[in-house]
Amino acid sequence: MITSPNDSKSYRALTLDNGLRVVIVSDPDSEKSAAALTVNCGHFDDPDDRQGMAHFVEHLSFLGTQSDPEPGAFHQFISGHGGSHNAWTGAEHTSYFFDINNEFLPQALKRFSDFFVEPLLSSEYIEKERNAIDAEYRLKLKEDSHRIYQVHKETINPAHPFAKFSVGNLQTLADRPAGPIRAELVAFHQRFYVPRLMTLAVLGNGDLESLQAEVERCFNRLIDRPAPSRELTIPLYRPEHQQVAISIVPHKHTLKLLASFALPNTDVHYRNKTIAYLAHLIGHEGKGSLLSKLKRLGWANNLSVGRGISGNNFKDFNISFDLTQVGLEHTDAIMDLMFEAIDLVHHCDNHQTLYGDKQKLMQLAFDYQEKTKPINQVSHISTNMFNYDPEHYLCGDYMMEGFDEALFKQFAAMLVPTNMRLVYVYPEAQTDKVAKWYDTQYKIEPIAPAQLAHWKNIRYQDPELSLPQPNPYLQNPVVMEPRVADEITPTPEIIDSAPGYQFYFKQDEMFDVPKGHCYLAIDCPDSTASVVNIAITRLFTELFLDAVLETHYDAELAGLSYHVYVHQGGLTIHTSGISTNQHLLIEQLLSALHNMDFKPQRFAELKSQLHSHWLNSAKSKPVSQLFSVLSATLQPNNPTMGQMAQALAEVSFEQFMAVYRQLFTQVHIDVFAYGNWRKPQALALSQKIKNLVFAKAKPHPEVFRPLLSLQNHSHVTIEQAIDHDDNAIVMYYQADSREPLAQAQFILLNHVIGPLFFHQLRTEKQLGYLVGTGFVPLNRYPGMALYIQSPDHPSPQLYHQIKDFLAMFVEQLPHISAEQWRKVQKGVVTQVIEQDANLRMRSQRFWIAIGNKDTDFDEPQRIAEQVMQLTPKDLLRFAKALFIDNGDKQLIALTKGSETLPDHLVRYEQSELASLLSPLNA
Repeated sequence: MITSPNDSKSYRALTLDNGLRVVIVSDPDSEKSAAALTVNCGHFDDPDDRQGMAHFVEHLSFLGTQSDPEPGAFHQFISGHGGSHNAWTGAEHTSYFFDINNEFLPQALKRFSDFFVEPLLSSEYIEKERNAIDAEYRLKLKEDSHRIYQVHKETINPAHPFAKFSVGNLQTLADRPAGPIRAELVAFHQRFYVPRLMTLAVLGNGDLESLQAEVERCFNRLIDRPAPSRELTIPLYRPEHQQVAISIVPHKHTLKLLASFALPNTDVHYRNKTIAYLAHLIGHEGKGSLLSKLKRLGWANNLSVGRGISGNNFKDFNISFDLTQVGLEHTDAIMDLMFEAIDLVHHCDNHQTLYGDKQKLMQLAFDYQEKTKPINQVSHISTNMFNYDPEHYLCGDYMMEGFDEALFKQFAAMLVPTNMRLVYVYPEAQTDKVAKWYDTQYKIEPIAPAQLAHWKNIRYQDPELSLPQPNPYLQNPVVMEPRVADEITPTPEIIDSAPGYQFYFKQDEMFDVPKGHCYLAIDCPDSTASVVNIAITRLFTELFLDAVLETHYDAELAGLSYHVYVHQGGLTIHTSGISTNQHLLIEQLLSALHNMDFKPQRFAELKSQLHSHWLNSAKSKPVSQLFSVLSATLQPNNPTMGQMAQALAEVSFEQFMAVYRQLFTQVHIDVFAYGNWRKPQALALSQKIKNLVFAKAKPHPEVFRPLLSLQNHSHVTIEQAIDHDDNAIVMYYQADSREPLAQAQFILLNHVIGPLFFHQLRTEKQLGYLVGTGFVPLNRYPGMALYIQSPDHPSPQLYHQIKDFLAMFVEQLPHISAEQWRKVQKGVVTQVIEQDANLRMRSQRFWIAIGNKDTDFDEPQRIAEQVMQLTPKDLLRFAKALFIDNGDKQLIALTKGSETLPDHLVRYEQSELASLLSPLNA
């Protein structure tokens, strides 16, 4: 296998005697081991009368094997040893994966292999998990991605397996008079779960020989059986499915136009990346681009090119426009411009240079590839093994061997009206059909021949449209700065400070990549003066990013990224990527911050887009809305999207500009630079930042981020009216301290309770699909939440189910053994002080520490020490005090219904609590 020069791991590819293809990865420095197995079986393989079968098998695989029949055993084993696990089912593949502390890999591999050797597929849990599948299906009924996907399925060749319903529900997976479904599940598993249709990737800290021995011990037990053919010859589209326009009514407010062109499977051409290069030419966002033209006309806000469904014998090449309201009235003209841009591509005479730029970028990305988490790497490898030749399992994503002119012309020639489907998504669409399963309203009709002929004859003539230019950022070599011993510090240090300003710096000495991350947190008191100002600040970030896009697009293509986002005191600028010249990008962004010339038209367009996005939050999952209410209730500087939408609605351009002109007149700035820079470079950057910022701003203290206290207010409850068929509840418990002991208690309690809560209330009682717990820190204070979203049970019932579980949990906690307790402690410590896999993760950890005022950068170690000192009795006392003895430190958010809540719950409006509760962190 071809490996990155920056990759020190050892790899081995082999095929077991039973036909299972395997990649083994030895990483002596890894703190965790991981494995992933992918099966060439997905919903395409579902029997026509059993749609959702592949998905059902995936769910059942976790619920017991002959060797370990307890349904929650694998989950508890993995989570109890510092790990996690998951799976997904796609069109043609199903993938399973986990990670775990190194020493437990042999036991985990054995348990994992049992999924495929001896799955129990228990009749008892078939019934329960069928309900879970149905709850998952019902959870997605109002998700537009699934609703629109279903229309796609109904408007293609019905004989193609893509037309099948992929999720399944109680109807498609029901038992029948001829017999229960279990026999069909067993037959499906035996037919498709065969070694020759599987790939396995395993990563551990042992040597290749010992890892191979473990793999062979566990997976040679798979029986070699004949594999069904994977060749697919049925066309995705018949002629009548092309040259059509499909209109769809979305659930959320969406304005979208999509042109989709049918191509053959393009995966075989991965060495050239011809499709990606073609998408780049049409979809670039710099000066002269199609998107730039559409923005100037006020017709579109975003453009996406190249993405689309793909599989064994098909690929959709999509050109997708996020429209403005005005753009919705000019869709034919947008299509005219799109076909001009496509024709322009046909006349490109600079392929070698433009393709060479993409080639350089891909080579840089591969050569300086950063390490990823083991679970992510094995998952990626196991799927890549189906797409690439063995020597390219690791490099296939990055390969661009050379421009293939014939292939380019072949694909470009397919971007014609006669090979096209149009999709219009907007609320007022006229429809005459309702899609099965998701009740999506839509209409399909042929595109008028005259219109097709018009688009076919369009030729490039608009001088404002042009192809990308050679990228100036790729013309200079990347410089790897040397390490200087006396400049290396173990943690970030403040190298420059002034009133209202601190600059933290650390040169990287771990990852050997010419990259860096720079964070600039800008606190602006005016940004949080009111909900209106908070909303205006968020709109400002959208307008700012939109305005600087063209200027810095080449920098982004060349590996320099930037992001601007709002925090509770103002906004943060984060730059990352190649360290060479990153300082110039930072300076340009800061300079632009004070000198924006916003236009009323663009203000109106992005205000409308943001307002619609915020209003759409009212159509999100109920549990997501409850978490938003919880966060906004306790953090006044973080209002809900609905509150911001209401505040933004009446904001005029003049009011926006008045706030903008004041926004950066008083600031407090924390800067952190980490990566391949030397200290003199960092000092020079710091001086430049101060000159740019404080030439126009006065220093100001850090903006206060209040967290409201639940202390002395028992059973605080918010009922939220939510427009959704599901009910939901979130029960949040707040700490009254942020000391390491409090952090350790909440982290440890969540770790212990999580698997049990999931198993009891989701697997056993089938209360819903979204069931879980989480460690939820707010404004540096730890906390924990338990949540359920249910399609069948009203929220008061969910409350009682959680309270009954908590009582049972506290009763069972004393029975934890000393050995189990040591494993729990070790698993938690591994998570708390998990080794940074790459430069990005390490920069984030340092930046979070700076935000938490952990200037010694040792809070994780101090939390870990507290975890190791806690005993089961300590945790029992903590859990009993939190869950049983009283109702303070608790906020309950639940969906409003007709059912009566328990009398002891004290109901408040969110606005009442804002004035009733005092800050915990005053």
